[in-house]
Amino acid sequence: MAKKGDLLSTGEVASRAGVTRTTVLHWIKSGKLPAAFTTAGGHYRIAEADLARFLSEHYGPKAQGPKKVILVVDDEPAILEVVLHALRPVFPGWRMETASDGVEAGMKLLRFTPALLVLDLMLPGIDGFEVCRLVRSDPELRNTAILCITGYKHPGIYEQALEAGADECMFKPLDMHALRQKAQELIARPR
Repeated sequence: MAKKGDLLSTGEVASRAGVTRTTVLHWIKSGKLPAAFTTAGGHYRIAEADLARFLSEHYGPKAQGPKKVILVVDDEPAILEVVLHALRPVFPGWRMETASDGVEAGMKLLRFTPALLVLDLMLPGIDGFEVCRLVRSDPELRNTAILCITGYKHPGIYEQALEAGADECMFKPLDMHALRQKAQELIARPR
């Protein structure tokens, strides 16, 4: 049996793996990540060795988990491809995830804790402004940098994006060099 010092809470597992606690709970409840035991209060404890084995099996032998994640959200497939094509060379080895609307973005945010969220402001359903507010209100996502993109150049939209929680906002058509530079700056910025 594991010693107390070898056991991790779900929050510690989430931090080490670079995912949310919800994702860790899903791993445990689906049987993918065994819990060493459950406390009297119903909290899971995971052995460090089990976590290391799980991460190695699912993310490779030297992996610590999907920490290096960029989530790109846009309802236009062509924009998704352009942004991914621009970012892949400057973030080699990073996991690139996409979503086409605010609801799908929310589901991906529950699974991953992206270092960067590239977010279209005008999305069907839940728009980018609301996604920004949701990210900023979630303590588990507080370190996620948000780069909004939009084709709408209405007066005040840049300021509205920043007020909603974006770190920066760029206008379409996107300058790929500027996009790469801004993404690198936002990820490097201390939070």
